Amino acid sequence: MGKNKNSVTAGKPKKESGAAALPAQTGNTADWLLLIILLFILIIVPLQNHLTPINHAGPTISASILDSGTKYEFASYYKFVWLLVGTALLLAGFVYKMLKQNYTIPRDYAALPAVVMFALVLLSGIFAHNITLSLVGHWDRHEGTLTQLSYLLVFFIAASIAYPIQKTRWFTYILYALTAVNAVLIQLYFYGNNILKSPLILTLFLPSGFSPNGLSAGSYINSTFGNPDFASGFGGMMTVMFLARAVLARPLRQRIIDLVFAVIAFSIVPASLATSGFFTIVAALPIVVVLLLLGPDRKMGALTGAAALLAFALVLFIQVQHNPAVWNKSMGFFTKTAPGILNTSSQAQNNNPAASQGQNASPPPAQTGGQDDFNLPPAGWSAGTGRTYIWRKTIELVEKRPILGYGLDNLPYYFPQDDPYKNSGLYDPNIIVDKPHNTYLDIAFGSGVLALLAFLALLLRHAWLNIKLLRHGIRGETGVFLAGSLALWCGYLIQGMFNDSTIGVSIVFWLLSGVSASVLKQELEKKQKSGLQPAAS
Repeated sequence: MGKNKNSVTAGKPKKESGAAALPAQTGNTADWLLLIILLFILIIVPLQNHLTPINHAGPTISASILDSGTKYEFASYYKFVWLLVGTALLLAGFVYKMLKQNYTIPRDYAALPAVVMFALVLLSGIFAHNITLSLVGHWDRHEGTLTQLSYLLVFFIAASIAYPIQKTRWFTYILYALTAVNAVLIQLYFYGNNILKSPLILTLFLPSGFSPNGLSAGSYINSTFGNPDFASGFGGMMTVMFLARAVLARPLRQRIIDLVFAVIAFSIVPASLATSGFFTIVAALPIVVVLLLLGPDRKMGALTGAAALLAFALVLFIQVQHNPAVWNKSMGFFTKTAPGILNTSSQAQNNNPAASQGQNASPPPAQTGGQDDFNLPPAGWSAGTGRTYIWRKTIELVEKRPILGYGLDNLPYYFPQDDPYKNSGLYDPNIIVDKPHNTYLDIAFGSGVLALLAFLALLLRHAWLNIKLLRHGIRGETGVFLAGSLALWCGYLIQGMFNDSTIGVSIVFWLLSGVSASVLKQELEKKQKSGLQPAAS
């Protein structure tokens, strides 16, 4: 590596090892480039929405949405495309950094489980029966092998860059923007304003030559994620992140900004009419309380938290007045006034503007294995508005192929769609189950139990090192960033118990996890040098 006057200390070149030397200190062009690409991915990928015709080749004939033919998809295809583009640019920049600047990949806590999971996901895709489908994913999700590998690459490369703490603000600013955009979209939808009635919006979102008359009746856009469950999960994640930042920030101006955005993020949750985000917030509140107790100003933090809870209650009250169903999907879950836990995406998909030209986004009739309708079990819901039925059947499939799974995004082709007991689990035997409604089962089914264990190992190691660092207290802007990132990280994992991975939400989790992993390693190394903390490994 050639000498650079900014990278010389005491007449000797500074050796780069572990996390990269700070870009501000070394003039490291590669790190600056990688930082810009990460910011590009974070702001571009979640916002992509455009109605797209897709020529789907299904491996079965079932007279359902699983069959081959031209499908119209709105919320995932271009996210998938731009994720691949961004990941390719990121990988090229990282290879340049390794070759031209003699960067060596450090052996740290993130490397081994990430590499193991990467290998298992790749192998599961290669050995899947439906290789093409496994690579790109199902036409309406695109959560296949290429997407999962992209998540891991984004995480790994983001964790290999060192960030001046001032630059981490850029990630927070983008999350402010993403939260604001989705809050506006879902409030417009909630209060009956269909933006698809605007000629300008139709021009932006519909492909060239596509007639607006081809949209199915009642089509609308309620977020950039295409599904109320995903919008709810995103709102829950952002609420706990901004709430954690608000109770910990020292400058009053920053405390107020984060408090305002916590309220904005919360407004997404009840308006989505899905419970996953509300459950996420309630389950994550103890984590926020612990972070508050570790903060520098408990009294001010407690007052800020109390103000946030009052504002949340006011938002909830206003939205319940507009639509009483909001109560059933929020507090009703805890007071037992709601019939179930969560919406199923088979119900929520009716909002998809991809339902066009005879392509109905809601599930069409499926085969019922020759069962006469009068002999079906009585109609009803299993716990969680059908989720426990789906989980049970998915686990049965995982038990049959636990090592490499069936290939990601292949569940609809292996799930027993003709099971007569679907009538008593999902209230309707004709519903097509297309995903497990659980991020962890999704990994186990698609890539095997070992891939899931690698994922859990990565999570546990990341949690443990956060605990090691934060138990000494949260100080300064770095501490606030790490605490906020940890709250978001916990929020994603909580909502993942009820929601599947979706590109617009998952890329936020993986990218921010990588950035926080790098900042975490930097802080642990500082404490090691000061003799206060063992090394991160």
